[in-house]
Amino acid sequence: MTARLLIGAGAMGGAMLDGWAAEGRSDLHLWDRRAADRAGVARLTAIADAAALPRPLAVVLAVKPQAAPEVLAALRSQLRPGDLVVSVMAGVGLAALRRGLGEGPDLVRAMPNLAAALGRAVVALSASPALPLARRAEAMALLRALGALVWVEESEMDAATALCGSGPAYFFRLAELMAQAGEAAGLPATAARQLAAGALISAGALAQTADVADARRAVTSPGGATAAALARFDHEGRLAALTAEAVAAAAERAAELARELETLTP
Repeated sequence: MTARLLIGAGAMGGAMLDGWAAEGRSDLHLWDRRAADRAGVARLTAIADAAALPRPLAVVLAVKPQAAPEVLAALRSQLRPGDLVVSVMAGVGLAALRRGLGEGPDLVRAMPNLAAALGRAVVALSASPALPLARRAEAMALLRALGALVWVEESEMDAATALCGSGPAYFFRLAELMAQAGEAAGLPATAARQLAAGALISAGALAQTADVADARRAVTSPGGATAAALARFDHEGRLAALTAEAVAAAAERAAELARELETLTP
């Protein structure tokens, strides 16, 4: 059985650790300066202790990206060929991980969103095309406690970040605007917020059972109230254009942040 080492136990790291513990695993190890001790998890006093851990070893890097230089430098000499490293550090690409950790370990990069803490995230994964399927399966086993997993190319990770990483905020913003519109239409503010949030939750539930376009058509009666609203959204392609601009802006900013982090990694 592959031993597991988690470096960083914040919201996402903690969600993974909870998921692993729920599997009844006895090979869990943790390094984190501030996290509380957990039953069944061996605490490392230093990253250097990773050298003594049993092999095979899978390491998950779940620290803030600003900590990447320190963590990668400390971990590099502790890894062996065949170890698997999965990074959920936002903006730290595979090339930066390879420079920091050397040629020994196999690498996978992951981009979750904050719903990871609830086990309801969607997670974009990327790796070298040369990474064997068995290693990809190992990475998926490490991350499945976070939510749904989707493989993309490394070159697509900025766009994936704009969708899965930033995407929840887009829906929250729309729900805010819907609540404001409902209040303007005569609803009490509290009821408007509850109804808008409830509609968001309902849409998410339906999206898990059908393609979103099919779900939209299913809830839209020809000539009805929903059709009237959608006609306004789609008038002259305004919503489509605005959405494309917003996603492109998020992807570009993700790329900019990644370039800034490139200057920090060794």
